[in-house]
Amino acid sequence: MTESGNASTMATAKRVAAFAFHVTVGIRHTDLDILKNVNNVALAAIFEEARTLYSVEYKLKGMIDPLRRVIDHLTIRFFDDGRYPGALEISVGVASLAVDKWTLELAASQSGKLIAVNECTFGLLDEAGSPAPLPDALANILRGHLAAAPV
Repeated sequence: MTESGNASTMATAKRVAAFAFHVTVGIRHTDLDILKNVNNVALAAIFEEARTLYSVEYKLKGMIDPLRRVIDHLTIRFFDDGRYPGALEISVGVASLAVDKWTLELAASQSGKLIAVNECTFGLLDEAGSPAPLPDALANILRGHLAAAPV
């Protein structure tokens, strides 16, 4: 990793400590590639699990009914390999918030070392499939979880 990449990773690690939600997800043997590292696809599924647990914790589903939540954009940046046996600590914060969409930032760490960062932008669709604004209750919860600075 380059010096600037290392500085960026350190800045991200400091910021995620202030995120609103933290969860530990165990690494299963089936999450491994042939080198016994966490497979990138398995890590994407672990991020999905953490996003779901965040939504359940803050009861976001009830705030958006009857609207439908959709993923507009998703990225994962990999910094290091996750190892088995062990667990990943996933931190979740809100990276940005707009009238009609929001972006969650998730960071996966193992033993204090940043493994990967996931950004996932969501939008809402009404029953006709048209973009819809965020309900006030949802916007208020997300606003309270805004991260200090974007990645």
